[in-house]
Amino acid sequence: MPSTTIVKPNTMTYTGVDDMLKCDGLDDAIIGSTLLDDELILCYSTPKCLDILVEQGMTYEEAQEYFEFNILGAYMGLDTPIFIDTDFFMDEITGTLH
Repeated sequence: MPSTTIVKPNTMTYTGVDDMLKCDGLDDAIIGSTLLDDELILCYSTPKCLDILVEQGMTYEEAQEYFEFNILGAYMGLDTPIFIDTDFFMDEITGTLH
C-alpha cells in the first residue's frame, strides 16, 4: 500500500500506512513508540525537542514557550504523540532526582 502524507496545521503530520502522527522537524527526538488504545503512537524526548528548537534559532525560553503552546498543546486526537521528560527519567534511574 503506498504511503501518503496529509499535512495538518502547526506542527503535526500524518504519515505512512500506519498513520502515526509525528511532529515536523523533530524526528531526531523520537525515542520509540507505544500502543495506546490499540493505536501505535510515537514517543518523543522533551529535552531533545527543546534542543532541536534551540538549534533552529530559538532561545531556550522561546523554545519552551513554543513547545508548550504549539506542540504539547496541539491535541490531535488519540494518536497524538507522547512527550517524555527523559532527563527526569534518566535522573530517576541513577537515583538523582531534581
